[in-house]
Amino acid sequence: MEVLGVFIKAAVGGLAFFWLGVLLGKVVIPRVYDMVERFYAERLRPLLRARRERRTPRS
Repeated sequence: MEVLGVFIKAAVGGLAFFWLGVLLGKVVIPRVYDMVERFYAERLRPLLRARRERRTPRS
């Protein structure tokens, strides 16, 4: 009987980790990726463009 309890706990824990992984993969990681992409577009790209234009003088 005790083995069955351990098996049930392991199954519930496995399902919990599975759904946590699904949540991370579908919700959290794309949101973080969008935040990084927005930060790059708003902050880093203008800085890089300004640095590149400063380095190559226009004729």
